[in-house]
Amino acid sequence: MQRQKWQFAQEKANVIIATSEATKRDIISHLGIPAHRVHVVYGGVDRAFRPIEHRAALAQTLAPLGLTPGGYILHVGTIEPRKNLVRLVAAYHQTRKAASSPAPKLVLAGDTGWQFKDVFGLVEALELKGEVIFLGKVPTDILPALYNGAVIFAYPSLYEGFGLPLLEAMACGAPVVASNTSSLPEVVGDAGVLIDPADTQALADALASLLNDAERRAGLSARGLTRARLFSWKRVAGEVLRIYAMAEE
Repeated sequence: MQRQKWQFAQEKANVIIATSEATKRDIISHLGIPAHRVHVVYGGVDRAFRPIEHRAALAQTLAPLGLTPGGYILHVGTIEPRKNLVRLVAAYHQTRKAASSPAPKLVLAGDTGWQFKDVFGLVEALELKGEVIFLGKVPTDILPALYNGAVIFAYPSLYEGFGLPLLEAMACGAPVVASNTSSLPEVVGDAGVLIDPADTQALADALASLLNDAERRAGLSARGLTRARLFSWKRVAGEVLRIYAMAEE
């Protein structure tokens, strides 16, 4: 069935919409589709993802999860190898060992995927139980509060076609550390810290640097909010309609 879908795209589709320039390159490379048929339309972010000014309300929402605003580093996504969480846990461990004061928790929000046991096993081996918190799949209405409460949002994924959680975090004002690969630099722009996802030490250094620099976190937060405003669903709708019209010509 998947092969039939790709064959249809290759042979029948007048235009193809990709969610990033990185995805467009993959489509051209792997499917042999001419570049002029592939158009990039970045995704948007829901209006629910925005800064929560009422800090008492934020604290009240996070309390049942055992969390406090500013008390944790956050990752949102399925627990699977592509998300690079083994390196994130290892980097977090290094950051904790080097810290002169108690480090925030590491919160992993998301359902388990394939090979998830590697992450759980490393947490146990490094004796990080209680410091690394697995929330499982989180209701959508809780996500804005989770992002708002994070001192850092870490997204060292090995590959993303777009990276919606990263955009959601930026829209909520969370300072972000993300991979410098695939589509993620397109989303982040200059509004976050980009690292090589294969370099655990670079990730640990980025986390430690931000944890020790409140002024830099505030600057990234402000830039992230500005950047996130560029990704509206209204813009997405307008660009898709324009491409549809082009396909009918």
